[in-house]
Amino acid sequence: MTLIDADTQHAEEIAALVNAAYRPRERGQGWTDEQGLVAGDRILPAAVIQALACDRFVLLRDFPGSTILACARVSMAEDTVHLSTLAVDPAEQGRGLGTMLIKRVEDWARESGMRSLSISVIQQRQTLIAWYERRGFVATGEVVPFPYDNPAVGRPLRNDLALVTLQKRL
Repeated sequence: MTLIDADTQHAEEIAALVNAAYRPRERGQGWTDEQGLVAGDRILPAAVIQALACDRFVLLRDFPGSTILACARVSMAEDTVHLSTLAVDPAEQGRGLGTMLIKRVEDWARESGMRSLSISVIQQRQTLIAWYERRGFVATGEVVPFPYDNPAVGRPLRNDLALVTLQKRL
């Protein structure tokens, strides 16, 4: 497996992967979808390009030039690396790719002197929260409102959504 930094030429492929993982067109394509919570695209290629101006997207592939199997947006603040938009191709889920990607980011963060990783998850996604907890993340108690006024994240289907922050000490 190879891990590379994305650039703007990867924007379409990243958006397609993230949308397939979070908002698949058909039910049952993976266990990470947000069905019943948020509809529409999770991210557009233009938003990926905008994110690349200030953050990194890391891509996990079988070998250089092959299809993206997993990706994550990585941003740094003080001594913490924040993960977001972590996605694994639904057809590849169950192979440990998400865990592998987190481990690679964790190793890089530790080598860079960072002290923790954090991620925000929709609080209703208990199965996903439990998955992160099995990988050493702990709820911080921080809960922030869902960005209902941001059409770039899709169309919320419920009015009780919020994001919880999980953190892993390095």
